Amino acid sequence: LGLATGNASSSIVVQFLGTEGTTETVGTDTISCRFSKDGGATWTKTTIGTDGVLDMGGVSLTLAQDYEVD
Repeated sequence: LGLATGNASSSIVVQFLGTEGTTETVGTDTISCRFSKDGGATWTKTTIGTDGVLDMGGVSLTLAQDYEVD
């Protein structure tokens, strides 16, 4: 999926948001998503910019350019 860096004391759940049936591409589109550090009890909404970086507060995920999210 991509390169993850940083440290987390537990798993982080990431959910991509968008209109069903559409595809967004890293490097071209700003991609809406949210993440949870507590198993889905609470969520933080954010975006992945054209640089492909998702910052989750201490952990970053860098998606490859041209990666497609459905």
